[in-house]
Amino acid sequence: MFQASEKNNFTTQTSVVSYLPLKKFHILPVFGLEPELIKKSVKSVSRDREKISHCTLLNALVQALGFQGGFTGYLDAYEQLLKPFLKDHDLNHYADLIEPRFPCSGTTRLKHERQDVSDRLFYSDSTRPDKIFTGYNFRYDQYFDDGIGIYNFEVERSQYGLNQNPYDDNCSENVDLALQNPTLQVLLKRKQPQIRPLIDIVIGGDLCFIQSGFNLLGDQLIQPREKESVFQLYNSNKVALAKSLIHCNKKMNLFIQRIEEINQGWIEVLPFNENLIFLKGEHGEYDFIFKNQRDEEFKHQIYEPYLKRSDVPKFEDEYHFKRWFYFEFKGNRQQQLHQAENEYYCSGGNTHNYPGIEELLKRSLYSDYAKTLIDLRSSIELPNFQKIKLENGKCLMVSDLITIEDFKEFLIANSSYLEGRAELFEKKCSLDNLESVNADEDTTLPVSLTWYDVMTFISWFNRKNKIETRLLTYDEFFEVSPFYQTIDDHSGLSFYTPPIKKIFKGKESFIGQPNEEFEYNCLSFYDESGVKIIGHPPYMEEHTFQKIQLRFDNVKLLEKHRLKYIDSKNFGEWLADKTYVCCKSLTGFYNYIASPTVALDSTGKYRGRKIGFRLCYELKA
Repeated sequence: MFQASEKNNFTTQTSVVSYLPLKKFHILPVFGLEPELIKKSVKSVSRDREKISHCTLLNALVQALGFQGGFTGYLDAYEQLLKPFLKDHDLNHYADLIEPRFPCSGTTRLKHERQDVSDRLFYSDSTRPDKIFTGYNFRYDQYFDDGIGIYNFEVERSQYGLNQNPYDDNCSENVDLALQNPTLQVLLKRKQPQIRPLIDIVIGGDLCFIQSGFNLLGDQLIQPREKESVFQLYNSNKVALAKSLIHCNKKMNLFIQRIEEINQGWIEVLPFNENLIFLKGEHGEYDFIFKNQRDEEFKHQIYEPYLKRSDVPKFEDEYHFKRWFYFEFKGNRQQQLHQAENEYYCSGGNTHNYPGIEELLKRSLYSDYAKTLIDLRSSIELPNFQKIKLENGKCLMVSDLITIEDFKEFLIANSSYLEGRAELFEKKCSLDNLESVNADEDTTLPVSLTWYDVMTFISWFNRKNKIETRLLTYDEFFEVSPFYQTIDDHSGLSFYTPPIKKIFKGKESFIGQPNEEFEYNCLSFYDESGVKIIGHPPYMEEHTFQKIQLRFDNVKLLEKHRLKYIDSKNFGEWLADKTYVCCKSLTGFYNYIASPTVALDSTGKYRGRKIGFRLCYELKA
């Protein structure tokens, strides 16, 4: 970064400070604000998406930083405005003023992301602060060293009246004690130095609660302080949440009192223009924040090494949403995430059915995000699909289970597909062997595939038929299938649990029964000689296990809407949200309703199961 001196000396800045998203999905790494570093940013940009000129990128970068008149206008402003600004504010050398330099155990989450600081300064309804606590030079290692560890193992707590249990979110007695006598010296058993103020002992013991308040959602870490503290705590029980917040506020206020007393780790906020703000440290250090900045470069190939973007059908919009949120959403991301969590729990959601923060984020932004989606409905009625009118008024075309025969047709059209999968397996990318789980002589039986294989099949099917099919949602499956009884994880059903491999002093052993029996229920294992295996195979090396076959055995079929369903809790179907449903029990892979995502590289074989799928698409009215 540049030095604000008469000699105009420059220091070398080799690392990326942040990233700037541009139109058409280009991303500029930002190294600094000097002409040399601006040019370095432009030279470093990836041009693999489409050609873009050097001049266009230069102008785009300086405009995003708030300079008018293109690169020439920036060069004038650099000499006439920017360098005098740095000199007037005694900004002498660049330093990272966001990242803490002296962390300790328990403080890994006591830090801001650069993007969060940018969003708070540029996309907030609140008044722009004069100072922000980042803790960049705060001596966490001296004041709260080993936090909860000190509280648990180094202090005779009863001797000092510290009766609060560790991790107690409904008690703040220690705070009251610290406020009465904050400078009381507490003796430590082994640590050096052997004494520490009571206030630091209490704060260290409560760092896990302070973490939930270490954010820029409220005014707890800024000056002047106008609004209340905001904590990233969530609970559908409003009474319990309100009680926890009372105690968290007391703990956070004690922390605030301490960091204000010590007066380290605070940075000044110095606006330069509408898009660029400087941050000032204690000894002339400076950093800078710009509007719409990002902490990381967007990764377009989110399913590497298993899938290319072209292999992902349009209904699977994880990539599309990630890309939209990165490039097109303009707002305070931390605030939006917090709002999405609050909306979920305030509407009665709980951790058992938690769908993941990305899904919650998508729900909270759906009205804006949906404007970018294309209509996947069709007026074509494909043969072998059944038309089903749903209760919500939609009309679905639904296929039978995709068969081994159907998949062989795909393999004929994609002759190198299995070879590519084999190469991935050799590279330690765990993908189930498809031949061993689809070795049934009757090729009209359902094929069993990993989620990645399913995505590739659907993309091929859609291109072939000029239509956009997808997987069923859980609600749609529940409505169109003949299954109605839900069984939770306390049902007593006996499912195979793979043993855990343990290595101690070079010797291997296993926790659990390596040959625990599982309920056959339409499936059986066979060894390489074609002999049926009783129960689940014992633990063995992955290469050996992949050669063992899992075949259908006495399949019982049910029918509804002229579609066939396998009546078994050991067979299931892939669903639209990367989950899997056991047909007979309507539970997920781990026997929970609305279960967490199953391993996407699995066919279910390691649990003695098969996972198939069927296709559907919505008809236009």
